[in-house]
Amino acid sequence: MRYYLKKDSKKLIPVLIVCFIVLIIFLISMLVSTIKEKNFKTTLENVMKKASTETYTEQGINVLDLNIENIKYGTVIKNELGVLELLNVSDGNFCGNGEINKIKITKGDCDNSIPSCNLIITSGTLGFNNWYTTAPYVTLKTSSALSSGLYYGIGYEENYQDIKLDLNQIGIINYKVDKNGTKKLFGYVKNGVGNKATCEVELKVDLEKPTIKDIVKKNNEISFTLEDNMGVTSYIITTGSTAPKEGYSSIKSTKNKNVIYTLPDDQKYYIYAVDEAGNISQEEIK
Repeated sequence: MRYYLKKDSKKLIPVLIVCFIVLIIFLISMLVSTIKEKNFKTTLENVMKKASTETYTEQGINVLDLNIENIKYGTVIKNELGVLELLNVSDGNFCGNGEINKIKITKGDCDNSIPSCNLIITSGTLGFNNWYTTAPYVTLKTSSALSSGLYYGIGYEENYQDIKLDLNQIGIINYKVDKNGTKKLFGYVKNGVGNKATCEVELKVDLEKPTIKDIVKKNNEISFTLEDNMGVTSYIITTGSTAPKEGYSSIKSTKNKNVIYTLPDDQKYYIYAVDEAGNISQEEIK
């Protein structure tokens, strides 16, 4: 029995030696990596210190212009609060981002990917001449890239910033356009290291029907006024209580028009008015 234990222990010795060597190598590599990261952090602090004496444009300062040893690329900007911030500053082994005392260091190259930005009109009733007659929704869909978080938003102003996503989330904003007129919407995407993308879409919205008012009937002659926020394009007077599909009198698009009309007999009549977007109004002549 002792013979076999002794024999097995001899076989284990080489294995234990290999494991010990691997462990030593691992510990040394961890130590080296820690020292390199610490040195990189010191380098980033030097970058911040030197950058604090510079004059800034909207694009920030290329770190190569600061002549800091071992830095390969990156940018220093003044963020929305006027605080200096590192964007994608790298020495080839580590990547640094953030404000002083809030610098985040990640191992490996920086994320230089540009986020995607796409706006799509996803709903709404399309009337005449590409006008929407019910409130459409415009959708921005995007996802965060690599190690970056993502800020994204949509609105009537450029660089509209709204929501921050966590890593690898997919973000969707459905934005309801409930304002009349020709509207341009902007999408804005900025990942955690400052790379930006913008997109835009233009659409026409008319949610209001024309107004038929001031109806006056004297014998068989009637007068009335047509009004619309975007412009009336046609009208018809008929005995049908349902809007006809054809036979309308075309007029030059106008926001206000007075009409005088002679009825052929004394039946019940209806006035229908159509605006540029295809909205139709109805009023009974009493």
